[in-house]
Amino acid sequence: MKIIIFTLIVISIFSSCTSNNSVVSVDSSINRDSNFIADKQMMLNIINKARGEGAKCSQPVAPLNWNNYLASAAVNHSSDMAISTFFSHGGSGNVVDVAKSNLNSKSTFIDRIKYFGYPTRPSMLVGENITVVYSSERLKNKKSEDYFKEAIKHWLDDPVHCNVLMNSRFSNVGIAYTKGKEKYYFTAVFAEKIKP
Repeated sequence: MKIIIFTLIVISIFSSCTSNNSVVSVDSSINRDSNFIADKQMMLNIINKARGEGAKCSQPVAPLNWNNYLASAAVNHSSDMAISTFFSHGGSGNVVDVAKSNLNSKSTFIDRIKYFGYPTRPSMLVGENITVVYSSERLKNKKSEDYFKEAIKHWLDDPVHCNVLMNSRFSNVGIAYTKGKEKYYFTAVFAEKIKP
């Protein structure tokens, strides 16, 4: 079996993001353990190695710094996608989608960034990459690192995703994944440096 990776990307000026996504049902059998704490250094090392080597879309750029606020936003969204069994930049609107603005709405990635405490300002550049990496025979019994490398490879091979990952204006990142049924949901949230 080969790995199938579906990817979406959003890069946005802070003040101009909206989202319209459908509500999906919650699957209670999903493993809700996000592993961003144990694997944060591994994910940061892999993404910074890619940035330091350069890519088709960019010359080498400076490494990113880990940000716990952005990581919390990433954890929430990866968990929301896995538990609610959907794939979108917009939240599910379910109970897991804690950053939604009211009971009948769905969060945007900007809502999640703000909800989890990242200091935002007008015209701030932020971005989000999401990916689903499906399990396969080739990756059977592999570690989360192998799945994350697959996600990074796909992002680097696609010009739009590569431009986000390699954007020199981004200085902070939070990355998370949640393992769903036979797949991993990855979220990487990027932002400009926090200015005093």
